[in-house]
Amino acid sequence: MGDIDTSGTRLLVCPYCGHEHEDSWEFKIEDGSEVDCGECGRLFFAESFTSVTYYSEKLEQDAHD
Repeated sequence: MGDIDTSGTRLLVCPYCGHEHEDSWEFKIEDGSEVDCGECGRLFFAESFTSVTYYSEKLEQDAHD
């Protein structure tokens, strides 16, 4: 079995068996945590990262347009 992609994934992925945890948002991961895999039962280290994006739009037509 090759390396399992565990970096920058949308879901928490077990580095041992590759299981994607659909309930990733339920894990309490702050500054890194140990997590039990729900599939193979092995303990692994996990971190979460948050990305913020913004959206804006004009409210009305501006006289400068």
